[in-house]
Amino acid sequence: MTSLKSKPLLRVEGLTKTYLSGQWWEKRVAVNALDRVNLTLEPGETLALVGKSGSGKTTLAMCVAMLEKPDSGKIFFDGQDVLALQTSKRTLLRPRIQLIFQDSAAALPARFSAAQIIEEPLAIRRRCSAKERSHLALDLMEKVGLPPGWANRRPHQFSGGERQRLAIARSLALLPSLLILDEPFTGLDLSIRAQIVNLLLALQADLSLTFLYISHDLDLIQHFSDHVAVMDRGRIVEHASVADLFRDPQHVATQALLACGSAYSHG
Repeated sequence: MTSLKSKPLLRVEGLTKTYLSGQWWEKRVAVNALDRVNLTLEPGETLALVGKSGSGKTTLAMCVAMLEKPDSGKIFFDGQDVLALQTSKRTLLRPRIQLIFQDSAAALPARFSAAQIIEEPLAIRRRCSAKERSHLALDLMEKVGLPPGWANRRPHQFSGGERQRLAIARSLALLPSLLILDEPFTGLDLSIRAQIVNLLLALQADLSLTFLYISHDLDLIQHFSDHVAVMDRGRIVEHASVADLFRDPQHVATQALLACGSAYSHG
């Protein structure tokens, strides 16, 4: 899974993000969602991001995806200083980072057909002709293991695993380099989960994808990931290879996660 390239695809330096808790009429308290976070992700690597609830995982993912703006720090994607880019150039870069969420049913437009769901990002970006988008949608359905003959089905006509395959197909339409996987296997039974894991691994090898994987499933992390970053109170407190982290965890937060057997997923 790990690439031999030496240039990081993603580098985060000193990222901070603070929210104010409480209602506007109350005395509001500053909460450090991210506290000087540093992170490096190599091309072709899968980095698992773990930590207890409120540790900052989701905030970090949203900042990397350019859906949240950090208060300070830098994000370099493929060598470009994302936060220093003009809005127009950042908009051109954003399609290269795609997200796949836990709840595929909520993430997919219920009134769209499968083909329309895959074509929508291309149409919004005005890429390809309508005919080319249609062909690409069918090709992507086949690539993720969905029969092209199901192109006119609506999301409710797919099973949970099939909807997740559809979400993956949509995420690939804009030719991303980085997929942020936010608990994509949760709620699937073991056999379907294994199929989706194997699909993503095959796509990663075939398309040279890089994954940032938010998870609480330590068994899957060991099978699916190259490295693990542990977050606690807005900081990355440990970053190691899967083998090293599970064999000899250094930080007390990591030791606690391994002792209880899970790292709660929402952060």
